[in-house]
Amino acid sequence: MGDPRHVPGQPFDKGTSLRPSLFPRLPSQQYSSRLQGLIQSFCDFDDPFCDFGIDTTVHLTYLNRYQNQAAQFILQQIGG
Repeated sequence: MGDPRHVPGQPFDKGTSLRPSLFPRLPSQQYSSRLQGLIQSFCDFDDPFCDFGIDTTVHLTYLNRYQNQAAQFILQQIGG
């Protein structure tokens, strides 16, 4: 959540961001297609770390917005 290497448009992206982060992953640093189905990366608009925004509160409150969605995803991954 709030990944400073966020690149918009990836199949595992969640959240409202459409902009790259401070340090976007280079093409050589992208996740493999196998791994992409096993992860979710949350980034919301105006997060200063993953969306090049200016609102630190966005970065500090991901669990308020996505804890249930993230927990369900994790449970699915581990067969719970």
